[in-house]
Amino acid sequence: MNVSLFLAGGGVVTGLIAAVYWYKASVVKVVPKADGRFGGGIATPPAPWVRGALDALEESSRLNRTASIWTAVSVLFNALSNVAGQI
Repeated sequence: MNVSLFLAGGGVVTGLIAAVYWYKASVVKVVPKADGRFGGGIATPPAPWVRGALDALEESSRLNRTASIWTAVSVLFNALSNVAGQI
């Protein structure tokens, strides 16, 4: 019984960690990466925004990957908790 509760607690903790990473992945902001070559204003080419968007996608992807790993660990803890509860 104690093992089952311990594993269930591990599932809750790892599930919450995964939720934090999913949230962080959903709020990544696009920040333009201007390198100072362009003067700004209406004639500024979209390159800084494109670079910023690509960086934001990369960061969001990294956070999603981390969240999916934590979710898998959470599922494993919960499955082991179920098995331990049946024994």
